[in-house]
Amino acid sequence: MKNALKILNLKKLGFLVVINDKGLNTGVFTDGDLKRILQKTKFINNIKIKRFMSKKPFGVEKDTLVNEIISLMNKRKITNICVFDNENKRKTLCRQLTRGEKKIKLLNTSDIKNSNLTINILQKIKKKISKKTNLFFIIGADNLVQLHQWKEYKKIFSLCTVVVMNRIGYKKPALTSPAAKKFRKTKISLDTLLKMGPKQKEWVYINNKGINVSSSRLRISLYK
Repeated sequence: MKNALKILNLKKLGFLVVINDKGLNTGVFTDGDLKRILQKTKFINNIKIKRFMSKKPFGVEKDTLVNEIISLMNKRKITNICVFDNENKRKTLCRQLTRGEKKIKLLNTSDIKNSNLTINILQKIKKKISKKTNLFFIIGADNLVQLHQWKEYKKIFSLCTVVVMNRIGYKKPALTSPAAKKFRKTKISLDTLLKMGPKQKEWVYINNKGINVSSSRLRISLYK
């Protein structure tokens, strides 16, 4: 506890992230926690911080939008928040969610050069599957709005069948987006897709009811 107090005073943040010997986050300790300890005892030098730290700190992923973080912090009435690189945790959650699903396979993208680019991941998947296997790329309508800004976005349509899911407030912007206009001749209806089967270069807009929640919020709810 003595070392923790030194760091709190030095950084003047009122917030301390606690890590284990592997460098993994195990909790957080705040000046509020310190005040609660001092209400009970003045002899704190030999107290271990793990007794009083919050062991399940609330945090967000490194790619969470700033406006979402601000909203979450206001809702929870907190002034500090942990930012995690949850790649391994995400993989673990995916394995748990798909356990028993024989038709679902998880792809390790760590060996893909520039794996942050969708086109590279799709090309990798395309090489792994048979020619008779249909490849679908499912995105939200908000992604279609700015899809033309993605690297080699035209190749995405040549590799697979693009399925666009409706999102509240994005239908019109999506269907009038540069990418939608570019491939307007290959847009098909859901009925046609179900009857005729998928084809490369075709895409479909599924006008579902829409859920007004981002993928970042879904991941955060899973990490709780």
